[in-house]
Amino acid sequence: MPTLTSRVTGNGQATGGNFLDQLTPGLPLRRRNWPRVGAAVALAVFCGALFVLLYSSAGARRPYLAVAQPLAAGETTTAADLTTARVQSDPALSPIPAGEAGAVIGRRAAVALVPGTLLTPADLASGPLLAPDEASVGLDLKPGEVPGDLVAGDTVVVIDTAAAAGQGALVAPDVLVSQATVLSVLQPTANSPDGDTEVTVGVPADIGAAVATAASAGNVAIAGLGSGGGSS
Repeated sequence: MPTLTSRVTGNGQATGGNFLDQLTPGLPLRRRNWPRVGAAVALAVFCGALFVLLYSSAGARRPYLAVAQPLAAGETTTAADLTTARVQSDPALSPIPAGEAGAVIGRRAAVALVPGTLLTPADLASGPLLAPDEASVGLDLKPGEVPGDLVAGDTVVVIDTAAAAGQGALVAPDVLVSQATVLSVLQPTANSPDGDTEVTVGVPADIGAAVATAASAGNVAIAGLGSGGGSS
């Protein structure tokens, strides 16, 4: 059985033998720095809360429609006029979700639209797409009679192909409408029997009947105009 002994130091003081000191001689006594421990815990909690806040904010961002190009009031919107911006929704703004772009293209701007701003329902005219002196005409166009990249809002030339039929390349087709606005485009599906593209255009009201007659006879084709349009 181990016994504890006392030793007398040089100054006459007695020192008691410690059993733990005998097992771990020379081991220094470490004390916890509680202020530092508390600061570390507080920092960890703060960083965790900040991460959760940033993650929640990023997750709340949604894609909305924004204006890509200047558009004057009354002009028809096209796909090139729109872009997508991921922002956090604000009930006071009511921006239009990016998934509703198809319903926006072809509508007229109610106010001047500035690039970089979110598009809201108030920015679009709620009235009819056609002016009082315009008429809409549906065209059933075969491949080769319609541009492949045609979208709503484009400006096109409506051509009567009957004059040039059977006359070769020497006879130019008649232009029915020098500038017509495309209101809608329905591309053929994979199961379409004829591959026709259904296009609705807005034309001057006084020529609407002639365009409709030529379209019903299958004598209409359209050609796209550049961004500058053409002369009326």
